[in-house]
Amino acid sequence: MSNSIDNSFLNQYTTKDYSTLFGSLPKTSEASGGSLTGLATEFQSIRSGSYGKLLSAYYKKMSTTGAEEAIETETKNRQLVGGNASSLKSAAKALSKMDFSKASAEDSLKAIKGFVSAYNSVIDTADDVNSKGILRNAVWMTNIMKKSAGLLGELGITIGDNNQLTLDETKWTEASKTTKASLFNGRQGLAEKMVYKASQMTNASSEKAAYKASAYKPDGSYTEITPESMFEDLM
Repeated sequence: MSNSIDNSFLNQYTTKDYSTLFGSLPKTSEASGGSLTGLATEFQSIRSGSYGKLLSAYYKKMSTTGAEEAIETETKNRQLVGGNASSLKSAAKALSKMDFSKASAEDSLKAIKGFVSAYNSVIDTADDVNSKGILRNAVWMTNIMKKSAGLLGELGITIGDNNQLTLDETKWTEASKTTKASLFNGRQGLAEKMVYKASQMTNASSEKAAYKASAYKPDGSYTEITPESMFEDLM
């Protein structure tokens, strides 16, 4: 009985078609010695490391596929945040430049509604990304809003437990124009601060997501993947 391995048998394990992993092993013919020769061939393949190499290649492919899907999802989420941050930047600029003493009630209300809506969208979607740059700026935004809670309340704007803003349109319309100007106008005003941070968030959202976790190590052991381990931010 010969223990030599048929090259055609081993060649199938060097292909990139991993479907053979779970398929049945090739059967030997009666002319080659029957089932005993087949068992010897299978045993020799295990000893030579063919199965190990196949498993390694299979799991590497599966890990790569998961990484590609994760990066695609993360990239889409960052693009969404970037778009919302861009809208917030525009809305904040409008408030910063508005002359409340001359603006009509309709224009003033339209401006603040746009700002509140854009801000809420940014805060809502920032939680869906794994970017230190985006999350850092989102936290800064919520903190500065809380510091301005007193004046915001006078203008009919309240901050919820989820950091979302709620606008009382009637109270805003009836509120002091001087208070509106003191809070939102000027280079040190709340609006300009939001313009600056929204710009930084937009820049952070354009950074490429990088997958850095690997489910299987070279020795075959498994590494648990956490959200913190999955993505690397360049900022």
